[in-house]
Amino acid sequence: ETQKMDSVLKTEKRKTTEQSKEAMEIEKKKQKQKIVINTRAWEDLGKDILLAIYEKLSVKDLIIGAPLCCTSWYKVSKDPSLWKDVDIISSFEYYGNGYQKVIPKQLVKFVVNRSQGFLNSIAFPFYDISMDDLLHVAERCPKLKFFEIFMPGKKVRKGKNTFHMVLSKLSELEGMVVTDCMINDEATLKLIDQSCPKFIKLKFSSELSVKLATLISTSLPKLKVLDLPGINVSREALLVILKDCKELEYLDVTECTIDLDGDVEIHQIARRLKDFKWKDKFVDPDSYEYWFDGDCGLTASSSEDSDVERKRRAARGGDPYDYDPMDYY
Repeated sequence: ETQKMDSVLKTEKRKTTEQSKEAMEIEKKKQKQKIVINTRAWEDLGKDILLAIYEKLSVKDLIIGAPLCCTSWYKVSKDPSLWKDVDIISSFEYYGNGYQKVIPKQLVKFVVNRSQGFLNSIAFPFYDISMDDLLHVAERCPKLKFFEIFMPGKKVRKGKNTFHMVLSKLSELEGMVVTDCMINDEATLKLIDQSCPKFIKLKFSSELSVKLATLISTSLPKLKVLDLPGINVSREALLVILKDCKELEYLDVTECTIDLDGDVEIHQIARRLKDFKWKDKFVDPDSYEYWFDGDCGLTASSSEDSDVERKRRAARGGDPYDYDPMDYY
């Protein structure tokens, strides 16, 4: 009888244990189901959330990064709102003796197509870009407000008429960053004033001569912002800008080849401006040897590697001690 009772108890205990295990398994399954129900897959993220994330990405990441994850992410990457302000320069940088394997012309066309004509601003690559590429943007995106483009003098002279066509198509243009040889003639500056009534911001590289300063002050009377960091500028040219650009509000001449420390006249005249930036390391112009191809296209060489140029190369992600002629464009 005792043996029978022990056998029955063991059987009941085993059944109870099995039932307990089954109950635990069922509870685990329920918990997993709850987790699955409350968890969303990455590809199921809402469009608004993805757009907010994509707005933080560079052009490079928008092309060869996030869109390649899945179909839904690719579709969202084509939204024209993501292609209003495009900085190709900082997204596809050049390295050492060569560039990344990107064809600039195709890249510009890709950006224009993605924007669906709503491009607001664009910074072109440093290399292999022509006036025809700028014209393509102007024709497809007539509401463009700002562009940044650098070209050597030979390309500029060859494409001057095309540049005039570009300006005539951009009635909403508010500003540009260019090389000085693109805007160093009266016809171009007057065309900007006539065709681009909202134009108020100008930044250019290389040099501000007295002649160019006079042309700017007479041809662009509505100019409010003049950005000239790190260029070759004389005191006489600066005086022309300060005295004759009546609506000027912002002027930046930091790192320029002019020492304004203690120049009472310049600072008194500049007091009318809302912002006058001039304090920075002075660069001695005698430490440089400049060579020009014709009257403008700068193809420079330097007798010594200055701190200023090292800063610029480091800011672009390059080796600060590796000289590159592109630093002078």
